[in-house]
Amino acid sequence: MKNWITREKSFGALKLRGACSLRSLVVMLGGAITAIACAWSGMNDHSVRFNDYRTGRGFYRLPPLPLMYNAKTGKEISTKQAKDYDFGDDREWTESNVNETPSTTIETDDVWNQAMAAVDSEKFADAKSLLEKFLTMTHYESVDEYEARQPRRNSAVDMLDAMTAIRGGSDSSSVKAYLIARRAYDDPASTEKGEPQQPLHSDKNLKDNWEFLHGANLYRNGEKDTAAEVFAQFPKSYPRSEKNEAAAYMAAKLTMESSFAFGNLKCGIEGTRRWRGPISPAEIESKDKCQDDAWRSGIERFQNFVRRYPSGRYVEDARGWLAYLYRRGGMRAEALAEYYRLLGHPTDLAVRLQAKKSLEMIGHEYNDETLDKVEPLIAGDVNASMAYAYHRIYNQAIDLTYLDRENIWRCPVGDDVDGEDVDKDKCLADTEKAGEHELERVARFASSLVKRHPEAHLSGGFLLRVAQADLELQNYEGALDFAKNALGSGVEGDLRAQALWVKGSAQHQRKEFGTARKTFEQLIAEDPKSKYVEGSKRLLAMVAEDRGDLESALEIYLDLNYETDVAYFVDVLIPTDRLAKFVDDHPNLPRYNRFLYGVATRYMREKRWNEARNILRRVQTEKGIDAYLESDNTATWHFSKEPVYNESEVSYVKTSWVMQDLKTIDIFEHYEQAVERAQGDEAKAEAMYQLASAFFEADDLAFYNPAAWSGVRAATLAQLLFSDHERFPAESQVIFEHLQMHDPWARSIPIYEEVVSRFPQSRVARDAMYSAAVAHERLSERISPWTAIYERGLFAGPRKISYADVKSTYPDYQLPRGTY
Repeated sequence: MKNWITREKSFGALKLRGACSLRSLVVMLGGAITAIACAWSGMNDHSVRFNDYRTGRGFYRLPPLPLMYNAKTGKEISTKQAKDYDFGDDREWTESNVNETPSTTIETDDVWNQAMAAVDSEKFADAKSLLEKFLTMTHYESVDEYEARQPRRNSAVDMLDAMTAIRGGSDSSSVKAYLIARRAYDDPASTEKGEPQQPLHSDKNLKDNWEFLHGANLYRNGEKDTAAEVFAQFPKSYPRSEKNEAAAYMAAKLTMESSFAFGNLKCGIEGTRRWRGPISPAEIESKDKCQDDAWRSGIERFQNFVRRYPSGRYVEDARGWLAYLYRRGGMRAEALAEYYRLLGHPTDLAVRLQAKKSLEMIGHEYNDETLDKVEPLIAGDVNASMAYAYHRIYNQAIDLTYLDRENIWRCPVGDDVDGEDVDKDKCLADTEKAGEHELERVARFASSLVKRHPEAHLSGGFLLRVAQADLELQNYEGALDFAKNALGSGVEGDLRAQALWVKGSAQHQRKEFGTARKTFEQLIAEDPKSKYVEGSKRLLAMVAEDRGDLESALEIYLDLNYETDVAYFVDVLIPTDRLAKFVDDHPNLPRYNRFLYGVATRYMREKRWNEARNILRRVQTEKGIDAYLESDNTATWHFSKEPVYNESEVSYVKTSWVMQDLKTIDIFEHYEQAVERAQGDEAKAEAMYQLASAFFEADDLAFYNPAAWSGVRAATLAQLLFSDHERFPAESQVIFEHLQMHDPWARSIPIYEEVVSRFPQSRVARDAMYSAAVAHERLSERISPWTAIYERGLFAGPRKISYADVKSTYPDYQLPRGTY
């Protein structure tokens, strides 16, 4: 008896996800702290039809500004990916490794320990080199951020500063004494030991370092007023010290921390809370109370610091705290302007990442009044203006205009907000309108800056921003013109890549397939390692599809390792004869043997038995694992093409598959020949009934291609069928035809029906009609695409037959016991 539940696993369930802890992202710029939730995720952005993140116009969207960066792999991570814990191939979060110490932590720990050993051995040249290496390695927060990173970075900076005393003639023992004391400061147990003690006769070159460490210890112990005095007096006592910038920074920070607004969550609140409407006045502190003397002094100190140390080590941190103070003081536009200046940092991605985190925390949704104040504040800063425009397009506006899964959370069905049911259609319409308004704002802002910055390389960047906004507004002609103008102005680097992207996307949308292909090929050729390459190749594949060149599209999917897309093309989409020619034309393809097997299974479904048999005899096979044998004292044999879920991807064709397929061919060919030989209506009806029953009783994987799907075919096609991810008008029909040819129950139905229609008075007619009804029932109740098909009023075969139809056609037919 055939298994009633399909044996192919659900799409996306093959990668086991284990428990993970809440990830905290500490935003150093402005002291903001945000938590990115961990989620169970099978999300996939590496596909076209089976992409969980985008569909339709979503493929033309440039990536949002990243929230994190994996320096080891060179990959940027978006807010959505961080929330979904989807880091691509960077790491598999499984039960077996979720509690392991991250490799990045092990590597940096090793360098740190080597540096400390060099200090203990007074090998200061080695220690200096190792500390600099540690700072380089930990410049970016790692994907698996660990607690000791920032304290150790602070220690490394102070230690390197102290080592400069060697050039001034300080002896090694004095330097070592300070370095050990500085290391002890960040030791978690050091609070029990008291303040690290300065030697009675300390080296004169290190007195400033000891004094700074004294102030830091006061700060850590909560004696902030005394610490503030130490840092305020520091430049007067040590006017030539390398620690003066750090002391000025700490003095400003301590001033800020003495303000009422610091850490007060009721200061600077504005806007609304999702689902709960406006914030009540009781939750908001008055501006007068928040903007106290310490708040104003803190702003003044940080402003002076930025002016004095415009290229200093702590200038970005100072700008971050300025933004924080502005925000807490109710000056949201000024705060946003500072964050956008940081977001536009021309050289340091780490600074941009921290700014992005801060913007993520305070939100993106601001009214025209606020943004009307922000834009003049940053208009004179080209980098900030460019960052603002990109951020507003790709981190805000597209979230409003992309009205499918991305916006379900905005317009939930049946939810109640402020006592009123959500009108989903109106909500989506309002959301889309808000997104279009945002895009139009960005386009106006960028257009105005073209005039303000007439230099070609600057105006080109803003022309590009207009092009990007136009692309999102579906003004493809305008997007194409502005992208061409941007390229003509001489934009370089990342801006040039973006301009080519917009140009190619607009050309594709305008169905200029030939020029679109050339544009994307140019983008890839100019920088084969660009972060836009995968998206460009994906669009190239879509262009090839739209030109009817499915073979070129398949080649691109193979290059991209889009496994599900490849399986779909090989097993469903490409017509069989074209697939056979593709395989013949690619004898050196690494997957040649598996594709050859795929041609054979396609021939089998089309009942081209001889061609299938000939191909199967050419396929090179390996025995592999007899996973279809289950033994617990007594051996139980399952169908040989049963998917093996605990086995890594099968990269070969198993001997058992080919043997089973050859036997399947023999069986059905035998029954078909019997039909051809049968003479007379009764004999013909009986032979056809036996043929249909052979299909009915066949294993549901008889025509399955395990070399393509690894067990996910049924659920994958169920996901695609009736979705908005299909790309061709007749694609649903192609999938439906594939399902009918693939499933033996579905194949039995039209043969049973033919018996009834051609030989209604034959002995087997009533059994044939009943068997067809059983096949319909089983298909309709099965966990596979057929369930959805029958729910929509569709069915296998020429007509849907029920048990009532059997009784109506043959009133005297006794339905077997157990029939519902």
